[in-house]
Parts: sequence; C-alpha cells; structure tokens
Amino acid sequence: MSSTAWKGSLNLGLLSIPVKLFCAAREDRISLNQLHKPCNSRIKCPKSCPTCKRDVTQDEIVKGYEFSKGQYVTVADEELEAIAPLSDHIMQIESTCKISEIDAVYFGDSYYCVPEPAGAKAYTLLVKALRETKLVALARLSRSQRELVMVIRARGKGLIVHAMYYAQEVRSVAEFDIIAEQPVTPAESKLATKLLTSLSTEFAPESYEDGYQKRLADLLARKQRGETITITVTPDNPAPAVDMLTALQASLDQVPIRKFKTEK
Repeated sequence: MSSTAWKGSLNLGLLSIPVKLFCAAREDRISLNQLHKPCNSRIKCPKSCPTCKRDVTQDEIVKGYEFSKGQYVTVADEELEAIAPLSDHIMQIESTCKISEIDAVYFGDSYYCVPEPAGAKAYTLLVKALRETKLVALARLSRSQRELVMVIRARGKGLIVHAMYYAQEVRSVAEFDIIAEQPVTPAESKLATKLLTSLSTEFAPESYEDGYQKRLADLLARKQRGETITITVTPDNPAPAVDMLTALQASLDQVPIRKFKTEK
C-alpha cells in the first residue's frame, strides 16, 4: 500500500473535502555508497564539532542560520512553533486560472489527490467542475513549516496536485536573459519547422527510459556474477562543420531512422 504524503481537507469556499495526497512520481536511480577500499566497509559520517574536536549527541544540537560567513543566529523549536501556520491539515483553494498561463518552470513535485469516503461526492463535483471549465485551482497548503502553493487539476476521474516554486525561487540566469535572436533565412526556418513536424508523434512516456541507469544495472549484475569487465573508450570525434541548410536537410532525410518511437 502506498504511503500517505499528506492528509487533510481540500476546501473550496465553505465546501470541505477530506483527501489524502500520494506521491505521483519519484526519481528512480541506483545509489552507490562510499566504501573503504582495503576492506569494502561502508564509510560512516558521525556528527562532530570541529571546534570541540569530538562527536556530539543529538541533545547538543540546535538549529541555526548563517547570516554571515561563520556567524550564526540560533532558533529554538518553541520559537519556530510560534510562527508556524495555524493549520497544516487544510488545502484552501484561493483562485483558478488556465494551466497554459503557468510556466512549467514553476512546477515541482506531483501528487495524486484521493478522496476519503466521506468526501467522495464533493470530490467528484470538483473534478467535473474543473474539467468542464478547463481551469486549474490554486490552493495554499502548510506543510513541514512551509506555506506552499499547489496547482490542482483534473485528470481522468481524479485530481492531480502539483507543488509550485515561488517566483523568488526560480533562478534568474544572466546568460539566459541576454540571449539575442540571430537572423535566419526563410529557407532555414521552413526546413527547421518541417524537421520538427516530421518528428511529431503521440507522447508515450513508457517508451522512454534512462539508458545510463540500465547500463549501470547491467554492469553491477555482471560484476556480482564475477565477470571480467573490459573497458572500451569511445573516441569523442567532433562533428564535421556543415552549413545549417545542409545539416537540416540531412537530418530530415534521417528522420525515419532516428525516431524514438515506432508508429502503430
């Protein structure tokens, strides 16, 4: 059974819908540990104080914020509790908008929103209303001493909830902001558009996989079986310099071979 990420009420005005959130997606990758080479023992990192030069116990640890290099202000648990949100069991819908108005860079973790039995009818009503209006709801939720903005959208018979980054959390990169458009010819633009269109196909997420993780799993399995691994290095040969029109046309000619998915 899936573990619950959050449990509370999804509120639309005075309508309260008891729901649970379940994590919808999670990074899946092989983790490698640091080992002591002579004996293959896993390296441990005990908590220690560099000033006192000794390990410390949990009751000696306090929270602190580094406001200047090497200078901290400490904060007690009671002080944090005093400024915590009044409730972390309510997800209050505050507004609605079209999902096309939200830049995807703001989206964070995704969750399945599942109704409790007592809220099943109100939940269905909200799903249908969002589907018919083609809107998404913006709600505020308090969790882990943070106030989060959540995007709620209809998907099939249920609701999907996306945590959002705040505007100040989305980084501004100077190199991106000063990109200058370069002149392109109508012929180049036409070929680029034709190439992208020819690559168009129905999105099938199951057809994509992490090739590196698959090769890593195979490598580890072979090493567990005691196989001898032969390392081959592929030379990094730079691509020959060609003009844009030639490159686009050559790419277009290779489309049937290079497609990631096979047509059904």
